[in-house]
Amino acid sequence: MIDDILRNTDYYKNQIKHYRRIEKKGATFSPLPEDLNPSLVKALKEKGIKEIYSHQREAYDAITGGENVIITTPTASGKTLCFNLPVLNSLITDPKSTYIYIYPTKALTEDQRKRLLSYNIKPHKIYSYDGDTPSEERAYIRRNAGLIFTNPDMLHISILSHHKQWENYFYNLKYVVFDEFHHYKGTFASHISAIIRRLRRICAYYGSNPQFIFSSATLSNPGEFAHNMTGLDFHVIDKSGAPSGEKNIIFWNPQPVGYTDDNNEFIEAFRNTPKDAYNLTVTLTDLGKKVIVFPRSRKRVELLVKSLRETLPYKNIFPYRSGYTIEERRRIEKQLFKGELDVVVATNALELGIDVGALDAVVTVGYPGSVSSLWQQFGRSGRGDRDGVGIFIARDDLIDQYYMERPEEFFDKALDRSVVNNENEFVLFNQIACALCEMPMTPEEVQFYFGDKGLGIVGDLIENGFVKYNNHFYWYSKESPHIKTNIRGTNMDEFEIKQGNKVLGVCDFAHVYSTLHEGAVYLHDGEPYKVAELDEENKKAYVTKTEGDFYTNVHEDIEIDNISREQTYKTKGLEFNFAMCNVKTKMPYYTMKQFNTGKILGQMPLSLPDTNLYTQSVYFTIDNKYVRILREEGILLDGAIHALEHILIGVAPILINCDRNDLGGVSYPLFLYTDKPTVFIYDGYEGGIGIAKELFDLRRDWFNIAFDTVSKCPCKMGCPACIQSPKCGNNNQPLNKDGAQILLDCLLTEIDY
Repeated sequence: MIDDILRNTDYYKNQIKHYRRIEKKGATFSPLPEDLNPSLVKALKEKGIKEIYSHQREAYDAITGGENVIITTPTASGKTLCFNLPVLNSLITDPKSTYIYIYPTKALTEDQRKRLLSYNIKPHKIYSYDGDTPSEERAYIRRNAGLIFTNPDMLHISILSHHKQWENYFYNLKYVVFDEFHHYKGTFASHISAIIRRLRRICAYYGSNPQFIFSSATLSNPGEFAHNMTGLDFHVIDKSGAPSGEKNIIFWNPQPVGYTDDNNEFIEAFRNTPKDAYNLTVTLTDLGKKVIVFPRSRKRVELLVKSLRETLPYKNIFPYRSGYTIEERRRIEKQLFKGELDVVVATNALELGIDVGALDAVVTVGYPGSVSSLWQQFGRSGRGDRDGVGIFIARDDLIDQYYMERPEEFFDKALDRSVVNNENEFVLFNQIACALCEMPMTPEEVQFYFGDKGLGIVGDLIENGFVKYNNHFYWYSKESPHIKTNIRGTNMDEFEIKQGNKVLGVCDFAHVYSTLHEGAVYLHDGEPYKVAELDEENKKAYVTKTEGDFYTNVHEDIEIDNISREQTYKTKGLEFNFAMCNVKTKMPYYTMKQFNTGKILGQMPLSLPDTNLYTQSVYFTIDNKYVRILREEGILLDGAIHALEHILIGVAPILINCDRNDLGGVSYPLFLYTDKPTVFIYDGYEGGIGIAKELFDLRRDWFNIAFDTVSKCPCKMGCPACIQSPKCGNNNQPLNKDGAQILLDCLLTEIDY
């Protein structure tokens, strides 16, 4: 067994925290639908498909029966055929109808288009339509395509905005397919939700009412999420009839590495996760297994590939990440599909549904952000009925260590819960502007597609001179809102990061001051660069290469004001609120910290403007009787509530499909607005993205998980696995682990389900 082999390596020091062998599962088949066109039946049989899995038949029957469908069966279960089968059959039997497939990335679009073309069913009717499509081909595609592969950006900025050029296409649109639907979260999900409503409205104008088909990783609330994203009801397919090979899953926790401080005392500093990833990959490769490794950053991808190539020069080892040319990515994908690579080291770009051929083992370095994502990555090994190995290597991170200590929760827990905020005013302002620019709307239409808040947004657009009213709201401005609307964020202001005349990258405005202030260290492809100048007027940051062995972290002073409560939960000793609020951030200085150890090397003053963020928040007060309990234990309040803030942010992704970086927080020993100790947790996006609202509703589960995490962590003073935060603007000072545990224990007595 693979766990025995790893236990006998020279680098094994009790890192295996959990091993689970998942038995093979046989297939449950259904006959091919009786109404399939003979040419499609022939194409299927040429691929060896004489019958289909039960969930594929369920999908076919629901789709052809006129239902909207969301498919959330596991990785490698054949979700693609669930929608390809009814679409291909319709493409043959209903030549006038049209179809749109929407994918979140170009690489995935190309892979799926090739898969569909392999059936050789009317290939002259199937085209890609994205930013790489030559302009001279676009008019032909609009006139002649039956099915187009595109992405949300192209749908927003090119197709919907020029819908008159697509009149025939929209008139005949039958199916709209969104693959990898779980990929949409945060403000991106809010934009996609509004784009879907714009699409529905344009289709209604041209006389069509297309069905929506979503394919997603497993979620705990697929029907609810699909409904919230579209305003429509969905048939959920979550039971798979596909076979699965034996899976050997290992949770691997690297041993802590330490250093000696100035007093010659040994300090546990970090876990050498990259070293263990290297060792495991070498071992698996020496066993003859084809391996894919998922580090958490582009830097780690490149560093691991370099080390592996030096050790295994006779093996085909390649990286895969963003930043490569299309030609480079296609070459690597082709080699993967053919099984020509021994090791591929990839960012989560290959987590999505690209068919990468036969792989034997997956090594995931650090929790990828959700349970679904980790299962997606594990699903890359042993596809079909082949056996596979999946190894999750933990970092010094709260959620990594949470699942190392509670692996049974990973296997047994409910899946990720996806959320979307359809009332983000900043998203709606831009999206309704786009909708009105496309076609005028009546007040009833605005309310139907965008809700009551939409009517208020239209009022703001009128007040700003963009919109006029004459029986309908219509776009009055000469400016096009589509180009100015960034659907992958809320702000189009991006700063170029330049080394001389070379552009290394871009940074959105929300993170410019914290990451590109003068003196900041910026990492690019694993190399450190020092910011020499931040040119705010021309939106450029100029950097120079540096050899410094440190990174920088901005100190943040946060003020909360303009609070507008929307919901309140109140008991004798607790007031728990969901509210809109303004978050003002001051950045008076930054700290230089040593790589790996985090040791503080010095501080430098900053002179930066304040930033303001109007967003959704959840906040709660702490009764004086609990403050007295802390005092009796000799614990200072400020360290206790600061630690409490950190732990609550850290565990939020266990409940909701989000990243801890999607949230911010601040704690006050005495807050003027409440006249009590108060903790705020807020969405880190303008207008909010729905996380704070879910946390308000799930407050009991949220606090339970936080208490369980901090009480069971074996550290004495607090560590990255419980109360320390890698993004704390106050250098994790002050923090008191015992105080946070006491407060959580007290507050849980106040919260009912």
